[in-house]
Amino acid sequence: ARVLARLGGNIAKAVEAGEWWRLPASTFLHLGFLHVALNMVNLWVLGRLLEPVLGSLRFFALYVIAGVGGALASTAFATQAGMSVGASGAVMGVLGAIIVDVVASRQSGKPSPWRRELLRVLLIVVAFQLGVGFLFEMIDQTAHVGGLVTGALVAGLLTPAWRLGAHRLSVVWATALAVIAAALVAYGVWGAATTTRLETVDRVGWERRSLGGVSLEVPRLWLWGDEARVSDPTWQLAQTLM
Repeated sequence: ARVLARLGGNIAKAVEAGEWWRLPASTFLHLGFLHVALNMVNLWVLGRLLEPVLGSLRFFALYVIAGVGGALASTAFATQAGMSVGASGAVMGVLGAIIVDVVASRQSGKPSPWRRELLRVLLIVVAFQLGVGFLFEMIDQTAHVGGLVTGALVAGLLTPAWRLGAHRLSVVWATALAVIAAALVAYGVWGAATTTRLETVDRVGWERRSLGGVSLEVPRLWLWGDEARVSDPTWQLAQTLM
């Protein structure tokens, strides 16, 4: 947990204290090989559907912004304490964008049986993903929903199947979004490279806790009692998948 926290794990208390760089940084961190492998397989499958439609520049912008949107939702609405890492918010954003593109294509006078079936399959996948999130506490459901919604909204600007995405000036806002996405990635890397663990502890602050009748001043980042689902004597943080 200490390494992930140091490199940019999404810790709500730290983000609220000003470490906003954790939002993009956390989307590139994972808890292990299985976690990253699952997300990358999902990204490969969904990306093969969406990237040829949007192009690499628009796809990059959508992926990064959806991931940050999911991380922001996790910080704003998560009910559990601890740290969240992973790319699944961004992957869910890609899924949301594909749904928007399919719906837009049907409404633009290009309905076909395979599009209808594809939409049905995509909605089933969304229901499955969100259902699994409700079953396992360690999955960051708010990041999934936040990424899904953000990806759908950004797709409204970028998909050629809708008027905004097909407009001759769409290259302007597509390029602007890509620049913003690149800046977010750079910001995450900069924050991870320049912020030490002790700086984060001091920035979040300290508080008084009682332990065995003794009053101690401890970092606000430490979790106590039911909050702490993993044990780390130096940096005690619950870990969450997203």
